[in-house]
Amino acid sequence: MWVIGISHRRAPVALREQLAFGASQLSEALRALRDEGFPVVLLSTCNRTEVYGPSEAGDVQGALLVLCHLRGVAPSLLEPYWYLHEGDDAARHLFRVIAGLDSQIVGEGQVANQVGQACALAEAITAPGPGLAGLFQRAQHVGRRVRRETGIAGYAGSSVSGAAIATAQRVFPDLATRTVLVIGAGSVGKLAAEALSHHGVGRLWVTTRTAARGRQLAMALGANDIPWSALPQALGEADVVLSGTGSPSRILTRELLATVPRDGDRPLLLIDLAVPRDIDPEAGELPGITLLNVDDIHLSTCQTGWPPPDVVAQAESIVEEELERYRQWSAERRMSPLVGVLRRRAEAVRQSALSRTLAHLPNLRPEELERVEALSRAIVKQLLHRPTVRLKASSPDSSLAQAAETLFGLSEHRA
Repeated sequence: MWVIGISHRRAPVALREQLAFGASQLSEALRALRDEGFPVVLLSTCNRTEVYGPSEAGDVQGALLVLCHLRGVAPSLLEPYWYLHEGDDAARHLFRVIAGLDSQIVGEGQVANQVGQACALAEAITAPGPGLAGLFQRAQHVGRRVRRETGIAGYAGSSVSGAAIATAQRVFPDLATRTVLVIGAGSVGKLAAEALSHHGVGRLWVTTRTAARGRQLAMALGANDIPWSALPQALGEADVVLSGTGSPSRILTRELLATVPRDGDRPLLLIDLAVPRDIDPEAGELPGITLLNVDDIHLSTCQTGWPPPDVVAQAESIVEEELERYRQWSAERRMSPLVGVLRRRAEAVRQSALSRTLAHLPNLRPEELERVEALSRAIVKQLLHRPTVRLKASSPDSSLAQAAETLFGLSEHRA
């Protein structure tokens, strides 16, 4: 197994957004990877764009080049930022990702759903195979176990939306009296609106280009549904704007924000939760406007010290435990062809010997035949038990596997 990609750990948001794939673009990207011979899983979030593939998938860097071509990104731009993990390191990386340990906001839970969706979409398009599917299935278990046993997702700031609200409250300590506008009713916007509704603000407004979705979300939260056409007016009255639409182009341009009328010197806090970004970075240069993106939110949240170190350590320990279980499963899977040949060879010998014996015992009653049959199966099972266990705990290239091939003449399993 391997994983190659870029993430917030090295790459700034300005680069991550160039290689980001929204929900509507993932299928096209997977088909392009499939057509180039990559039976892979593609994970694209605000934190990362990563390709996971089996060891037999060929030129690993070629998968990244396919994505660069699709997005019109010069591969040289990625040189200082991309990373490659293989084997156990790739599995450990995925387990840490789904547990929220590799996120900007440690412990955030949205990534678990994103990993599950990425795997399901890949299975429908690229057919990544049982090895990769097994890895992602194990990863889902790891994510659930970490959240259940550590409670890591319950700490303040353990989601991007929660961190954004905490940041807004530091700017506006009286947030409960302020007007907050959420742009977008997709997964990011919905989570932000729900978190704000739970937190409590003076007025909560929701707007989106898809009027029905915005209206539905506003009704569910008791918020005000703002028509998209009224966005400039809403910007003039809001104190805080959280945007997370998944749009491939900017929603709030510098030109638009420069023309928005505001009362006096009242400040405006813009929080851009989207990758690609919804808000023109140059908007932060306008007087009275503070603009923060997901990287800024991360830096701000790091100062809170949550989750506690012991909780993070417990989560890391679970990851290592599950990695060992994955190693055992992976070894058994890789040895299954050899074990299968050994069992088939033994079964053929059993049936041949049994046929010759029964030919000399034509008068056996049915129940006696069954007893002889059961005895032969039990002997073969007991003889194969220890060799099978030892082989499953080994690897295809081990001296034990090679000895078994030689002793029992099992080399055909490699064909």
